[in-house]
Amino acid sequence: MNHVINDQDTLHVAAMQNMYGISPPMPMMMDPMMASLSQQQISQIQQHIGSQPHPHLFRNMESLSHVPNVFVTDLPIEMTADQIYQVFARHGECSIRLIPHSGYSSALINYDSATSASKAVSTIHLGRIYGRTVRCFLTSQFPELRTAPRITLQDLDPQIEPNGLLQVAELFGEVIDLKIEENQYNRSTGRAVIQYRHSEDAVEALNKLLWMMIGPYILKVKVYTDADDFAGMNFSF
Repeated sequence: MNHVINDQDTLHVAAMQNMYGISPPMPMMMDPMMASLSQQQISQIQQHIGSQPHPHLFRNMESLSHVPNVFVTDLPIEMTADQIYQVFARHGECSIRLIPHSGYSSALINYDSATSASKAVSTIHLGRIYGRTVRCFLTSQFPELRTAPRITLQDLDPQIEPNGLLQVAELFGEVIDLKIEENQYNRSTGRAVIQYRHSEDAVEALNKLLWMMIGPYILKVKVYTDADDFAGMNFSF
């Protein structure tokens, strides 16, 4: 059976890049000099964070949101479609389209059932494949991922893994995406982006995480903008 999709005209997938291992969250304590934002600052941030759609995200993929497809990104560039199929076929019969980028690969997986697609996403998202942390989504998530608010973290303890950071981030609300930037050796650079479902949760996370000490590092946190496109972190999916 041919499980690799070859028809380049049926699905036009834009480059989807970016964001993750498992370790318990590092011990946390609030820095005594932690700054609290004023209500006026919070209001300004909330207005900004709630009105910043990400126009390049998933632009060419929203037409896929009606099918039970899965999109996976940050795959090792050396992985073949057959190797990706072996990973995803554990969750159900599927077809694969490999999407190579510069330094990594993405893939679109077509499952026969929505149940298999959901199972694959819940199992694979933020896990490691061949040493590299990957992100995995249902294509039905694309419209929300395109517009939901994000915050940027810097000076993150490089020892913390994505699932550890996720546990911290979820203290403030529902997280729909998260990425820790990794270098060529698949290790954290200390920079991350967290995406929340609701703008008020993003504001609370920004307010509470600002100057928080996680391990020996004091976080810097701000509202994500396109200017925060760190080297190796292109957020245009």
